[in-house]
Amino acid sequence: GPGTIAEACALGVPLVISSYMPGQEKGNVPYVVEGGFGFFEKSPKGIAKCVSTLLQDPNKLEEMSTKAKEAGRPRATLSIA
Repeated sequence: GPGTIAEACALGVPLVISSYMPGQEKGNVPYVVEGGFGFFEKSPKGIAKCVSTLLQDPNKLEEMSTKAKEAGRPRATLSIA
């Protein structure tokens, strides 16, 4: 869900989303995929392929990590408090 996405972005960790709750979480998929810091894949083999891609391509991992960090707002709670 959105909490996991926020945590991953704050740490610069690319995501592999495998499902979402219809309605409230549907927007998470395009946010992550179009943002360039994650994949959406339902099948176990597809998920493994996504992870393998990142492990075998350090440049892709670094690129997606950078995009995740750019999307992250680790101090957001302090701004709204």
